[in-house]
Amino acid sequence: VDGLVVQGLTGTQIFMLQGTEIDSNQFRGDILSQISDSVIAMDQEQHVTYLNAAAEEQYGITASEALGRSLNELWTTQWASPQAEEAAATALREAGCWRGESIHIKRNGEKIRVESAVIRLHDADGNDIGSLATIRDITERKRTEEAVQNIASQLRLIADTAPVLIAHCDRETRFKFVNEPYARRFGLQRKDIIGRHIEEVIGEEAYAPLRPYVARTLAGETVEFETVVYYHHKEQRYMRCAYAPERSSGGEVVGLVAAIIDITERKRTEDRLVEQSRLLYLSFDAIFVR
Repeated sequence: VDGLVVQGLTGTQIFMLQGTEIDSNQFRGDILSQISDSVIAMDQEQHVTYLNAAAEEQYGITASEALGRSLNELWTTQWASPQAEEAAATALREAGCWRGESIHIKRNGEKIRVESAVIRLHDADGNDIGSLATIRDITERKRTEEAVQNIASQLRLIADTAPVLIAHCDRETRFKFVNEPYARRFGLQRKDIIGRHIEEVIGEEAYAPLRPYVARTLAGETVEFETVVYYHHKEQRYMRCAYAPERSSGGEVVGLVAAIIDITERKRTEDRLVEQSRLLYLSFDAIFVR
C-alpha cells in the first residue's frame, strides 16, 4: 500500500497508488519521499508496505529491509498508560483515524518522543486494506518545553518564598500573576485574583495613591516610590514600590510588573526613634535650662 493523504478545505483526500497510474504514482511517491516527517504504510496485519526516506533515517532501517516486516521490528511503542493505548485503538477502529503522542523505542534501544497521525486506508470498494502513519520526532521540542516548565517552576518557587509582594498585570490592570505573599496579604487564593483588576482586589481607597504611578508605568516609565496604603479593613500600611513596564518584542508596553515591600514596621520603628529622640532632647533641654 502506497498512499498520499491530503488535508484540504473539502476534507481529507486519500490517493492510492495504483499500478495503472504510473505518472501520478511517481509524482505522489516523490512527494512522500521528500516529506520531513516519517511516513509509513502498513497492511491489515501491521506489515510494512511503504516507508519514506525520513522514516529510514529516523528508525535506522532501509526500505528494502523494512518492507514486509512487522511494524514491531522497527520500534516498540511505550504508552503513557494502558488507557491511552486503548483510546488510540478505539479511535482508529471507530473513527478511522487517531492523533496523539507516545514514545517509540527504536531497535538500538534509543527512545524518542513522537507525535503520530494514523489513518485507516480503504480500497475503491470501501474494504479496509491497512493504515498510513505520519510520525514526527518531537524529542527536542519536548525537552525544550520541559526545560521551560522547570525554569518557570523554579522562578515561581523563588517568587513565592521571597519577602516581597510581586504582581504582573496587563495594560488593562488585570492580574496575570501574583506570588503567594501577595495573595496572602489580601486573604485570597491566587486563582481568585488572576483576571481581576487591581482596584477590584485591593479596593478603591488603596488603589487611589497608586493610580498615578500605574499610569506612568503604562506610559513606559520605571518608577520607585513610598506610599501609605489603606486597605479594605482601613489598616494603614507603608509600602515601598517598584513598577516596571512590560514590553512586547516590538517595544510596545503591554503591562507592568510590580515589586512591593511592606515597610510598615520599619516606619513605625523610625517614628518611635524620632519620638524617643525628641523626648530625650526635651529632657536635656530642661536640665540645661535649670
